[in-house]
Amino acid sequence: YDRFDHYQARVSFARAKEYEFILPSKSKRIKLQDFAHPAIENPVLINLDLNHKIMLVTGVNAGGKTMLLKSILSAVFMSKYLIPYSCDKKSCVGHYKDIEAILDDPQNVKNDISTFAGRMIEFSKLFHKQNILVAVDEIELGTDSDEAATLFKVILEKLIQKNAKIIITTHHKRLAAMMAV
Repeated sequence: YDRFDHYQARVSFARAKEYEFILPSKSKRIKLQDFAHPAIENPVLINLDLNHKIMLVTGVNAGGKTMLLKSILSAVFMSKYLIPYSCDKKSCVGHYKDIEAILDDPQNVKNDISTFAGRMIEFSKLFHKQNILVAVDEIELGTDSDEAATLFKVILEKLIQKNAKIIITTHHKRLAAMMAV
């Protein structure tokens, strides 16, 4: 009965808020129409169609890159766990076995690890997984972006070979230019 009560509560919540259940599909496409991030009081509605294996979001500070990244992660997470949210019912979200977010600065003085080394450890854990959604905020954090662009290009290509969908934010254009080729 507990499971039924949980489902009934979600349905009642969705009806009261006029939210939609977007069930994960077999495709890896993420298409959001009029998506409103649930943690923002007056959100800007998001419309995007991510049908490619990788999405790089570039721009200046305060441009909303991180919030876009977190919004996409939120929609995928809520769909995966059958949580209703505000969007148009034409939205669709693919099914991913795992959702991996690399968002914070992993530097740890106590463990004698730099930001760059911490990021490399986080990336190394992803190579053993398949069918994952990977989100990285400020991919070049902790190192020179020009020097690291080639390294990150190789890492991203290896993850794509593992059937990963990748969303990245960055201020730097070199990696984006390299991945566009």
